[in-house]
Amino acid sequence: MIESAKSLPIDDGEICALLEWQFFEFEGGITHQLKAAPIVCLHGWGARAEVWLPLIAKLRSYADVYTVTLPGFGGQNSHVFDYQNANLLSEIEAGLPDQCHLLGWSLGAMLACELGAKSPKVISVAALACNRRFTANSQWPWAMGIETFQAFVQSFQDKPEKTQRRFLALQCLGDNDSKRCSQLMQTMNAECEDVSTWKSALLLLGDIDLHESIVAMQKQNKKLGFWFGDKDALVPSEAAKQLKTSYKSFVDLEVHTLAGVGHVLPLNIGGVLEFELEQFFGSNQNLNRCLQDNAEANDLQLAEAHESSTLNVNQLAVNDERPELGMEGLSFIPVAEPRAPDGVFFLDKQKIAKSFSRAAQQYDSVADIQRRIGHRLIELGRASSKPIAEAGPILDLGCGTGYFTGLLHEKLQMPAGQSDAGDKPDVIGLDLAQGMLSYARDRWARGVDESNNTMPLQWLAADAEALPLTPACIGLLFSSLAIQWCQNTNKLFSEIKRVLKPGGEALIATLGPETLDELRQSWAEVDDFPHVNEFTGKDELLTAIEGAGFANVEFIEESIELEFDSVKQLNYELKTLGAHNMNAGQAGGLLSRKKLKTLLSAYEKHRKLKPVNHEHEYSCEAKPDLRSREESYLPATYQVYYLLLTA
Repeated sequence: MIESAKSLPIDDGEICALLEWQFFEFEGGITHQLKAAPIVCLHGWGARAEVWLPLIAKLRSYADVYTVTLPGFGGQNSHVFDYQNANLLSEIEAGLPDQCHLLGWSLGAMLACELGAKSPKVISVAALACNRRFTANSQWPWAMGIETFQAFVQSFQDKPEKTQRRFLALQCLGDNDSKRCSQLMQTMNAECEDVSTWKSALLLLGDIDLHESIVAMQKQNKKLGFWFGDKDALVPSEAAKQLKTSYKSFVDLEVHTLAGVGHVLPLNIGGVLEFELEQFFGSNQNLNRCLQDNAEANDLQLAEAHESSTLNVNQLAVNDERPELGMEGLSFIPVAEPRAPDGVFFLDKQKIAKSFSRAAQQYDSVADIQRRIGHRLIELGRASSKPIAEAGPILDLGCGTGYFTGLLHEKLQMPAGQSDAGDKPDVIGLDLAQGMLSYARDRWARGVDESNNTMPLQWLAADAEALPLTPACIGLLFSSLAIQWCQNTNKLFSEIKRVLKPGGEALIATLGPETLDELRQSWAEVDDFPHVNEFTGKDELLTAIEGAGFANVEFIEESIELEFDSVKQLNYELKTLGAHNMNAGQAGGLLSRKKLKTLLSAYEKHRKLKPVNHEHEYSCEAKPDLRSREESYLPATYQVYYLLLTA
């Protein structure tokens, strides 16, 4: 049992009689610079609020946590209650803290979604083991059959204790850790003191349809996330796919499926769920969006402006309730080290930020491909972009070491007569990695470009999927080889479109899924773990761009082949760049001699001959084996996408 849980005093006697609240105080200390908004947890049918205890130990590392015991399900409020006729949502809403997140499981998740759509206090909702409908109908057949549900209700009416035991078994069925899950649930199940109360809650569960709530939350720009277990015996995992398809244009909707997990997701600790919930709640990114138009909120100082700056980032930053922080204190990334079950892979943003931060000092020494692609993007921008003087502030999204940040004015075709600093628009370098930003700021500390002119440069630590900038404040966005590290492309392009001025432009270079395919194929002969980063394909990118509503889109694809003498040389470059394997769920431990030998042998199958002059060409064609290793190379192919977008 977690200590320091406190009863939450509520003045309204009616609410106090119906709902029991517990408070678990934030324990993040100095390890989490930014405290998220409070998280309120609603449990499922048949369980008590104690089902949240395993997750609370993690949640309270970055937020205050409240649990609510629903009427009739334990605590001091196990009395008769009619869920179908009482206005339960209003009574829960009355006790919510201002600006909070809701975390619900099963029935509690459905209540949380309905409450999130109606209450201005709610910032976002995370719904675990929750479908649009618990029971199937003609509009939503991907749910429990209505006959099965009705039989369960009747069984509960006739034999409540036996049916509850059966329900417990179904909740844990299929889970990779079903034995532990069952043991824990036996201690967390509520005792049924009134069958009519529990039956009314069951009937409410069967009646709710969340379609209108999902639509309403989207209209309010509230973030909504669904988490499914692929082994859930009560909520079919097929519903996850259908939610994605049915609401694919909803940029604030996330749908996740956890491998090897049954219905009791709150007990899935030490895995992907903890990490993804921290991504969802911990950065407080939802609060940014909800407080943008709140004139009474205090401005957040997001970065230190250089003395020569003509534009203060504060003028662009959203309002927020967080304390003022300088560059050294600012962080939008989680501190937890995620662990993924077998077969579940996702981009680990904390790992990305740490890796690139460590690589900052050596990055430029091996960044030839990055320079090549970035300069190519600039050339494309010269041909398509409006004059920089008309563009307004420039954002270098994923600025890294700042190599291009300070060059954008001159490289992007400065108009004639525009030479002094007073004519130059301000440039903001934004990156997820603190180490990169520190290096970039030191690099341009004198505020000079290649022409030795003063430059209005500023630096900002943030996530590209939650840009802390006001709408329509950026004239030109430049991003070279950065967005491939983003997980949610819908959210990413929605944010880019939001911060661009009408008619503003985005010049973006990113990597496609065929990047380093030779290395991926070689690793596939070693084991089944992900060793090469997975990047988003063309169709998914264009769908996200279309959904964001850009006025004009130009898509250019290029394949670049680099030459290496050995796998060791390629691996050294990737590690020095900080661009090695970023997948959570990768294999752990050292590589054995046998696996290394298999990898090297597999990659050698891709070795190519270098071009030769014509006088020796005949011999090479006749006897290619006579060519020396000095006359051959191992290829590493980069699939590059260039995106030229107009808002």
